Amino acid sequence: MEHDKLARRPLYLVSALLFSMVPAAVAAETGNGQAQSVASVSATANVTVSDGTEFRAEMKYSLPLQASYSQHFPDVTMHFETDGEAVFVRRDDTELSSFPEGLATWILGHQFHAQLSRFAEINGGIVQILPYDGEGDCPCTEYRGRLSSEAMDIEGYGLAFNDETRRPQRFFVHRRAESPVVSRFEDWRIEGDRETPYRIVVDDGEQVYDFRFTAVEYG
Repeated sequence: MEHDKLARRPLYLVSALLFSMVPAAVAAETGNGQAQSVASVSATANVTVSDGTEFRAEMKYSLPLQASYSQHFPDVTMHFETDGEAVFVRRDDTELSSFPEGLATWILGHQFHAQLSRFAEINGGIVQILPYDGEGDCPCTEYRGRLSSEAMDIEGYGLAFNDETRRPQRFFVHRRAESPVVSRFEDWRIEGDRETPYRIVVDDGEQVYDFRFTAVEYG
């Protein structure tokens, strides 16, 4: 899912009138059906990659569309940040001026818990709904957002909910030239008045990234 790697079914547009029919995370409420009050989310995770790489990840999101994603490796720290328009990248303490176009979209794709709380807002609205059969834990319904980046080969993000429990099951990064990156949510815990996944496993088709969260905070 890193930026250097970064049978379709019938789709239809979703009008604003349908928002009352979709799960709360893609409308105006949180995934557990309570009033949306999340203005910020921060999270820290220890990440193990299937190739043996390990790093610590930090994600921060706050309204409106301000987000950062940091990767702390043993020998270097990479920091990516967007204010909704501009993008800032640092390697340790050095500001970088050359980086891929569309990186802001990639940064927002790493705001896992914010995506669960404010998917429609982050992704510029819901434009597609389609069934998702899942991997033994569905039937589900997937909601796709408008946000995309041709330069990063991101066709759009999708969030799939179990049709019975309404719990989020998968987060997708749909790509034009490859199969989607699939994230699954595990180790759900109660944080205040909401359920929160403390393990997210991301499979990009080449590597598997196992995010085990040590802290998730909502503001």
